[in-house]
Amino acid sequence: MVDPPPPIELNDSEEWEVNRILDSKVDRRCKGPGLLYLVEWKGFDDTPDATSWEPPEHLAHAPDLVQAFHWAYPDKPSL
Repeated sequence: MVDPPPPIELNDSEEWEVNRILDSKVDRRCKGPGLLYLVEWKGFDDTPDATSWEPPEHLAHAPDLVQAFHWAYPDKPSL
């Protein structure tokens, strides 16, 4: 198993790079609209941390990937 890449330093915070968005859902237990995206993280292949459910604000630096996901799956939940 290969270690994931180090996080990217962005605006004085650490962030990992999104590889692609796999799904979206609405979770009524979340604050606000409750929208979550299933994110596949770049460099985390075959690890338990390879994917996670994230709110839209965690994808602020990946708008092209969010848009591509919704173009491919127009019936999936969105804002």
